[in-house]
Amino acid sequence: MFGSLFRFIGGIMVGATVGAVTAALLAPKSGEQLKSDAQSYWEQIKQAGADAEAQRRFELEGKFRKAKLNQPFEFDVDYFPAEKRVETKFKAGGQAQDDPTPSGS
Repeated sequence: MFGSLFRFIGGIMVGATVGAVTAALLAPKSGEQLKSDAQSYWEQIKQAGADAEAQRRFELEGKFRKAKLNQPFEFDVDYFPAEKRVETKFKAGGQAQDDPTPSGS
């Protein structure tokens, strides 16, 4: 059992090494250019995540403020086990609003 495990891990290591060498030899850009491009791409990903977080926070804070102002309120949760889906409805000030973000596994 351990022999096949060690052969598998060895194969992964050899494959990764061959892939890295092949990529380095066939890359259309120099190492510094690739590193610079990877760093700028990573910064773009981080900025997009921060923007999405800020937008969602703004939406949720707005819903929270509206809920605080429009009391009484009613919160309804419907669970659909066959579809593994949850729907939430929030009634604030007598008007029902569907939550556009379904949750579930």
